[in-house]
Amino acid sequence: MISRNNLSRLPKCPDPKIGAKIPITIGLALADGKSPSLSLAMQNHLEICESCRQNVPLWYEKGNIARRSAKSYSIVNRWERGDERILRKPIKDGIAYFEPNLDYPKKGLFVLWDTDNYIDDPEEMSLESFQNLE
Repeated sequence: MISRNNLSRLPKCPDPKIGAKIPITIGLALADGKSPSLSLAMQNHLEICESCRQNVPLWYEKGNIARRSAKSYSIVNRWERGDERILRKPIKDGIAYFEPNLDYPKKGLFVLWDTDNYIDDPEEMSLESFQNLE
């Protein structure tokens, strides 16, 4: 990852217009659970632009973070809309949600809406572990 101190040492992007499209293309695709598909112009730009090329891992990381966050909010929102598959229970750290796996309902995704009003990224958990949360 590039620190703020090293940012000024990077060469300037030769084409900021196309350089600005690359993180959007990567981030939106990953947030939607898809693999990014860069145009030929974007691919050529990355070959010549060191500044953009060095940021690609960061853009992938941010896109993946957006996907995980969207999944957490989706679980909470579906419970609020009445999806009976989503389990919810108050615990000491906040409100716990559990979305059972379709193929194996004894495992699923756990999301915590904590007491600071922050919704954590989903994590895999067994139904038994969810039921034992206090």
